[in-house]
Amino acid sequence: MSSARWRLVLAWLAGFTLIDSSIVILALPDIARDFDRAVADLAWVSTGYLLALAATLLTAGRLSDRLGARTVLAAGGVGFLITTAAAGVAPTFELLLVARIAQGIAGGVLYTVSLAIATTAYPPERRATAISIYFTSGALGAVIGPLVGGLLTELGGWRLAFLAQLPLPAIVAVMAWLVLPSGRGEVRSFDVPGIATASLFVVAATYGLLQLPQAGSETTVALSLTVALAAVVVFVWRERSTAEPAVDLAVFANSRFVVAALAGAGAWFGIMAYTTYGAIYLQLGRGIPATEAGVLLLAGPLVGLAVFPFGGSSCDGSESTRRSSPGSSRSWVPRSCASRGTGRPVLARCSRPTCLPASGSC
Repeated sequence: MSSARWRLVLAWLAGFTLIDSSIVILALPDIARDFDRAVADLAWVSTGYLLALAATLLTAGRLSDRLGARTVLAAGGVGFLITTAAAGVAPTFELLLVARIAQGIAGGVLYTVSLAIATTAYPPERRATAISIYFTSGALGAVIGPLVGGLLTELGGWRLAFLAQLPLPAIVAVMAWLVLPSGRGEVRSFDVPGIATASLFVVAATYGLLQLPQAGSETTVALSLTVALAAVVVFVWRERSTAEPAVDLAVFANSRFVVAALAGAGAWFGIMAYTTYGAIYLQLGRGIPATEAGVLLLAGPLVGLAVFPFGGSSCDGSESTRRSSPGSSRSWVPRSCASRGTGRPVLARCSRPTCLPASGSC
């Protein structure tokens, strides 16, 4: 197998660790029963993980720039291994939430660096297919995650749903050390204010939206959304005024990127909302066993798994045609990889710009 294929396999496995969010969803009712918690508290088991993951993406990319993709991805695998084990043995609900937040940080490292590896594994004419193959890891995780989570929960309770995942991050850590080249990337400054305000926006906006259903939460919701709006304003100002932004805002002038990003966000929002609250309703509201609930939740994610590879294949042909057309305009997202294998996030600025299709779809 060529080195490019090994890198794509590694990226796929690292991306597949996100199956955790789908597996744990089916364990939520068992967690509620074990710790005697209300349904409203359960959302934070998944949301805390996803918030930490989202807030880590920009930082993880810059760390990969400085320390090298091999070091950061291996560290992410080890971190995910340790925090998953900690979640599985957590003696209290509060410590479980702490472990989930730490697990989300490690998951953000794995996702960021693995996406960059998949992006740079193949030449431009084959890149869209490689990226679409990479994204099947998330789609497959969304498809089989509820079923696996249901089976594990029925076999050994919610703790087994965590502990059964331990081999995967261990494999990713070992493969990262063996497959990726050693060495550091170029030294770039951290846009700390930009990363901080972006993270604050994600946390404040999500917290405010989660509080909407709660009675008497109007003041909390208004304050959270005000903080989120202020964070966005400061973030945009900062990114426009600094020479080394965490995110190059020029990508948002690309209508194809904006549409693809909104479509992707909407799709995953729908999948996560439907699986999270569907799992709780089916088990606690209807009394359906975890395994049967997992089977009932398969339908939505199956569509994404079936469609992802075809979207990438169609883009490959259009990309080569567009590149060879002398009068064509470049409507592609800048990618940030001055050297092959770098972990710089796709949205960061690069000194030697090349292009890739937005999100692997056209």
